[in-house]
Amino acid sequence: MTSLRIRNVGPIKAGVENGAAIKFDGVTLFTGTQGSGKSTVAKLYSSLAWLEKSLQRGDLEIHETLDYEYFMNEVVSFHGLQSYFSEQSYVEYEGQAFRFLLLNKTFTSERLTDAPYDSPKIMYVPAERNFLAAIDRPELISKLPKALKAFLSEYVEAKEHYANEALPLSLGNAVFAYESKSKQSFITGASFRVNLLHASSGYQSYVPLVIVTKYLSQFVLKSDKVKQRDLSVALEKRLNKELIKLFEATIEKGEELGSIHSAFDALVRRYTYNSFVNIVEEPEQNLFPTSQKQALFEVLRAVKDKAGNRLVITTHSPFIISYLNIAIQAFDVYERFNNKQLKNIDAIRDICPEASSIDPSTTNVYAFCENGSIEVVERYNGLVADDNQLNNELEETNQLFSELLWME
Repeated sequence: MTSLRIRNVGPIKAGVENGAAIKFDGVTLFTGTQGSGKSTVAKLYSSLAWLEKSLQRGDLEIHETLDYEYFMNEVVSFHGLQSYFSEQSYVEYEGQAFRFLLLNKTFTSERLTDAPYDSPKIMYVPAERNFLAAIDRPELISKLPKALKAFLSEYVEAKEHYANEALPLSLGNAVFAYESKSKQSFITGASFRVNLLHASSGYQSYVPLVIVTKYLSQFVLKSDKVKQRDLSVALEKRLNKELIKLFEATIEKGEELGSIHSAFDALVRRYTYNSFVNIVEEPEQNLFPTSQKQALFEVLRAVKDKAGNRLVITTHSPFIISYLNIAIQAFDVYERFNNKQLKNIDAIRDICPEASSIDPSTTNVYAFCENGSIEVVERYNGLVADDNQLNNELEETNQLFSELLWME
């Protein structure tokens, strides 16, 4: 499990009560008003997880990162967070292999263990993703924000991967198809076929999220041999260079080549992805409540594809929390009735497929407050308590309506 402590960064002031850490394990959900710091924490987590992976893989040496300017110019600049930091900023990240600490404008890195490391494929899905589906050939646009450009790269690759293949979207009977030759995307239903450029804003938000999530989730499931074949040219060159060093060191020591088997496996593991970290801003964007459920269930499905996969969500939607509770309750139902024949199993699957049910023990929900604090949302039997920020906003709306009725 990865943890993050944060204080005095952008809108975040005190952080979690008593200096507690935000836990990233399975599913982590952030809710709160605009500008309360949800995306700030999600982006910082994304950046530090990337730094940990880069150090573990050998892209960087620790001594290169022991510098506040490096932290500002190379780590947090990717998401444009430089102006969020001050002399009072405090950040402590503890991951699988490294611990990072920002204190008094000093940044330090410390290796925690030499144990096997599950190198993650990290994807940040920005709220602006619908822009990529609403513009023809967005890859030709210059000066896109770095995070949006990185997501676009994965989106283009995912579309090419599924070219000329009909992919069900779990929205009614709609199907997605990409024509590689024309570089056009289409949504097809029972009585329509429309270019994604001219589809509703909901489809333009939903399609990039679901297609990229599905593609990357399947990618990390591939065997190491297949994933090695799919390495980028730069990574393949680096891997080959280290393999040569490994063979030379073995020969120099006079050891049998068979003795390097475990070292070879560890080396290949460093350069292949073994888990998927999906960080999603506002999965509910532009979607009707039942469509929000499908978007949530699709990204939850990827969490269960492989041990070590993680999902981070920022949301403004009370429906997302309600559907999250359904996924938690469904997990309990499937667990209790494991290996037993259920007469109503199809009805249960219609409510929530088993692949989208989630373990409450690895699910954490945090509420970001306007005063800069972060609250751990209470749980009841694993479920997110009704007394949460978004539900309270709905209750206030009802109260205001009641007051108006009494004024008539």
